[in-house]
Amino acid sequence: MNIIEVKNWLIEASASIENGEIERRRQFDLPQVNPLLVNEKQMTATHIILKRIYDLFTSEHHYKCNKADPLKMIVQGCAGTGKSQIVKIVCREVRRMLKANNAVINVAPTSAAAILLPNGRTIHSFTPPPFGKKAKSVVSLNERPMTSDKLDRLKKILYDTNKKLLTRVLNCDERGMVGQPLLAWHSQRLVEATLQPEDVLAQAMHQTFGNIPVVNLFGDVLQLGAVKQTDLHHPPTDDNAIKNAGYTIYSTIKNVIVLDEIMRQKPAQQALRSRLNNIRCGKIT
Repeated sequence: MNIIEVKNWLIEASASIENGEIERRRQFDLPQVNPLLVNEKQMTATHIILKRIYDLFTSEHHYKCNKADPLKMIVQGCAGTGKSQIVKIVCREVRRMLKANNAVINVAPTSAAAILLPNGRTIHSFTPPPFGKKAKSVVSLNERPMTSDKLDRLKKILYDTNKKLLTRVLNCDERGMVGQPLLAWHSQRLVEATLQPEDVLAQAMHQTFGNIPVVNLFGDVLQLGAVKQTDLHHPPTDDNAIKNAGYTIYSTIKNVIVLDEIMRQKPAQQALRSRLNNIRCGKIT
């Protein structure tokens, strides 16, 4: 599909249905964004995500037949290249399509980053990893399962009232600040919530992210890194099982789109972009 066909598809997919549009906005949090005000690479990333969801939405058997092959993608780009724009467009279109806020879940490693996302959550609150001194001695992801109350809370987010998986897209922003252990626990908690208890032990590494159909990692690896954790792209230097699990999960992501066109053009935005690029390059001003 060429870029003209992609653009036409987005126009059709994003066309507003006049009757009931106001009522739907009251029911769902739809970011106010124009999906056509993007560059070619943004449009390509958006199309890949929305096309997969459209296929699942229009043909449920497609998802059942390809349950073991979710779309996992990295969107790399420095400050101002429009990563957040893609998140907002995906949120708007998928929530409208499936008529539910939790059809798209947006997470980030810090509250400062999460608050900038539509209905953003921190990874720690959404899929809580183990904390405390005992967490450092954990040698297996299955060693510290979630408590029943946390598991029930996560299931209420992921599933609808008919106990059918509702969440179709998981967006994680600021992936540079996500370390290997945090990614491993994030995936494991989703596995715990979406697989039967007897399947968790055997399938944890094969069913990453609980088989949510689309998982996207946004961010810039040259910006702020993970705090006291090994960066996702660095091979572990020891035999720590949790680090190795996080690295293995990250290594399974084969789809990458690199955004390289700066979209922030206003004076105030350019000043912010300059500061972020100074941080990115380690430049002292």
